[in-house]
Amino acid sequence: VEGTVARALSPENFARVKEHLKDPTIDAQIDRDLAAAQRKGVRSTPTYFITAQGKEQKIVGATQYDILKRYLDSILPQ
Repeated sequence: VEGTVARALSPENFARVKEHLKDPTIDAQIDRDLAAAQRKGVRSTPTYFITAQGKEQKIVGATQYDILKRYLDSILPQ
């Protein structure tokens, strides 16, 4: 992964990313995110949650824009 990221970024940005990765709070945040995903039953990506009118809908997998837009238009107040 490191080689791919290094090729995608400028040397300066890659060096900054490597410095950020040394920050121990990043591991803690990743652990919190993983715990939240486990609590919500996330098993794959993309998985996202839409909350509207007090209800939460879990969406798993890629969704075409027009389908997602129709769904959002149907649940959001006009």
